[in-house]
Amino acid sequence: EEIKKILENLINISKELNLYLEEEDFEETLDSHSQELPNDSLMEMEALQIGEQKEEEEKL
Repeated sequence: EEIKKILENLINISKELNLYLEEEDFEETLDSHSQELPNDSLMEMEALQIGEQKEEEEKL
């Protein structure tokens, strides 16, 4: 019930911004965030984080 209200608010805001998104658009996004990432994606994300940390350390 609470999620339904949140979706309605998001749809109304999108209309105010002339985006005209539908409930399905938000549900698709929410569903994609609940899925686990495959190992290769996790490894790629970790490599990016390590690279960013090294760049930050080099700036210091």
